[in-house]
Amino acid sequence: MFAHTRPVSWTFIALFLVVQIVFSLVTNFVIFASDVFDPIIKATQGLINITLIANLIGLVLIPGILFLLVARLRPANLGLLPEKVGSGVLVTLLIWGLAQVFGLIAALTLTGEAQISSHWSQSGTPFVLGLLAGQLFGNALLEEIEFRGFLLPQLYHRLRIDDRRRKLALAILLSTLIFTLLHLPNRIAMGYSVAEFAPSLAFAALFGFVFCAIYISTGNLFIATGVHALVNAPTMLVDGTIPGVAFIVLASIVVLALSAAVRRASRPPSVSPQTFGIDG
Repeated sequence: MFAHTRPVSWTFIALFLVVQIVFSLVTNFVIFASDVFDPIIKATQGLINITLIANLIGLVLIPGILFLLVARLRPANLGLLPEKVGSGVLVTLLIWGLAQVFGLIAALTLTGEAQISSHWSQSGTPFVLGLLAGQLFGNALLEEIEFRGFLLPQLYHRLRIDDRRRKLALAILLSTLIFTLLHLPNRIAMGYSVAEFAPSLAFAALFGFVFCAIYISTGNLFIATGVHALVNAPTMLVDGTIPGVAFIVLASIVVLALSAAVRRASRPPSVSPQTFGIDG
């Protein structure tokens, strides 16, 4: 499990958490509150937005400087395998496309008509594409590198538990708990009420487990990033009464289940030692 990972010390893991907390506070209470990037956002009609800008800074600081330069990890140690990019892009496109089909069917079934989503008609194409780009190349990518590519495998290797299943379960639980708690500054900055905190953090925790499951089952961090981005920015083409994230989840289940079935079918049959007359 996580054979690509090169373990680091508990001290470095603690350093990462401190840096991540500081970055989250600065992002939510300084960068997001500032208007210094407004000229870029307006010039691109939202194609480049504050989410993308802030998380590009985070990608340089945390994976770029902290992981690669300070810890001397390689991209492969973080799950960033070039040979996985193509399948990651393909699966993400399939999930998005199937979600659109589900959304269209639901709209026609529930309302008898299909109307272009108000996001596209009112906000404009660059703005909506910017929402997705801010996730694919910013927030979702950064968080998947940090919490699934780095923290989850590091916890797995560092936990002193002999039973691999228990060790993996605890690593998933701890990494998801940290992932969830690090969403607190964002929720505070957005002015969430006390009543809104619990459902919002529960939502983050639930999908934290989902992204862990996707990464572990596929071994592809780019698929986890794609699903993460689509959950945060479904970019549905058709308006409907059902939230777009529901269609993304349904499409993800279908596509990933089919992908798993194809992988199983393509594996050569296992051969027992007795087949060759070898005693076990």
